[in-house]
Amino acid sequence: MFFFEVEMFRVKICGLTRGRDVRWAAQQGADALGFQMSLGPRKLTPEQAQNLVRQVPPLVIPVGVFYNEPLNRVRKLIRSCGFLAAQLHGNETPAYCAQIDVPIIKAMRMKTQSAYKPMKTYEVAAYLLDSYNAKQPGGTGKAFHFEWTRNAVKALTGPVILAGGLTPSNVQEAIRRSGAFGVDVSSGVESRPGIKDPRKVTRFIRLAKRAFQN
Repeated sequence: MFFFEVEMFRVKICGLTRGRDVRWAAQQGADALGFQMSLGPRKLTPEQAQNLVRQVPPLVIPVGVFYNEPLNRVRKLIRSCGFLAAQLHGNETPAYCAQIDVPIIKAMRMKTQSAYKPMKTYEVAAYLLDSYNAKQPGGTGKAFHFEWTRNAVKALTGPVILAGGLTPSNVQEAIRRSGAFGVDVSSGVESRPGIKDPRKVTRFIRLAKRAFQN
């Protein structure tokens, strides 16, 4: 049974590019680890992703992150890389999502307070709300209004995950103000794009899990 089905997804560390960061995040208690397959400085080749996923321990979920990729490529990479979930950040339709055989985390960029509403038509395992940037679909390091998440939490049928501009300094406030089920971070725990800062990773995970327990 997958992590969001048994309500275990609390903290996801995304944009991993190095084995040492994969191992460290898992050791510190991350529930899921994300691997960017489409865009930006954290983009991996299939071979790199395969190598990193092999280093993910049991009970930690490797997630392939995609943006407007051809369906056949996504399905192929899920199989070849060993992803146990897929996170979709583009204009993928409900019908597209239904043709993928692993749980889907569908992302939506929150340009407005009601931007989540189209997600009501998606039957997916979880929903991720991210910051809006016209030129960049994710990893912006910018936060949106955390309170905007509360309406989505009430309206959507699955767990809602908060992303965008999260750091060790604001993650507890973000969890309290948003009511989100889980959090997802990339640039907020880095020393530079794709390179995680071990101290930031540790602090982020510990503070987030502490906030979820309260």
